[in-house]
Amino acid sequence: MDAMLGFMIKKAFFDTWDNLLPIMGLNLLFLVLIAIPFSAAPLLAAATEPGAAVVFAIGLLVMFVYAGAVSDVICKVTDYQSIELRELLAAFRKTYAGSLLFAAVFLVHLVVLAISVPVYFAMEHLLGLLALVVLFWVSIIWWFSCQFYFPIRSRLGDKPLKALKKSFIVFFDNPAFAAFTGAGCFFLILGSYFMPLFLLIPGPTGLMVWIHVGFKMRLYKYDYLEEHPGTQRKRIPWRALLSEDRDKVGPRTLRGMIFPWKE
Repeated sequence: MDAMLGFMIKKAFFDTWDNLLPIMGLNLLFLVLIAIPFSAAPLLAAATEPGAAVVFAIGLLVMFVYAGAVSDVICKVTDYQSIELRELLAAFRKTYAGSLLFAAVFLVHLVVLAISVPVYFAMEHLLGLLALVVLFWVSIIWWFSCQFYFPIRSRLGDKPLKALKKSFIVFFDNPAFAAFTGAGCFFLILGSYFMPLFLLIPGPTGLMVWIHVGFKMRLYKYDYLEEHPGTQRKRIPWRALLSEDRDKVGPRTLRGMIFPWKE
């Protein structure tokens, strides 16, 4: 598995590098969509909390719809295809319903946390502490599982509810991999914040490249187990399974990255 995780980092980096300008363009619209609800919410909160919540909820719904369309475009990037921003319109029509459902589930989870956590904290009782522990672990499982929803929808074409179910299956079948992917998301978000081009690189789209690459690699495991049902899960021949992708990514040099036409 170490070979798979190492190559996952390499492929995600070069997939982002090879599509730097389109990814920056996608991130720019992400920033616009993020800025509207999060800048309006504090202003509304000064007058009415429900108004702030409505603005935040609408902003989140729009964000998820856009993210679902971006996911379909990024799926092509991880398959070594070139992308054009105009492809987003077709992706919107294909993904918006599933993205809205996913956003609704995400919002419900946030609302449950916002209401229940203060209540359980105020109980000052063992039952309240137990409830907080349960909420914590349920949230961890949800957050690590939901990262696979968009890749599953884009790559497998599953219906929304089935994609949600498979997201949990991927997590429970691959907890270490899900934790590694989630940790990578955290460091990418942190890196995006401190990069000179604030959130444009890698940004939310780079985050999606990372998750898509990981899910694409992980599917090789299931294809192999389907063809070799007696194989132990710890004995997946990752180097052999990744050989074609290694050839496509190829060896890279700093000179070739900056001046590819000179290679």
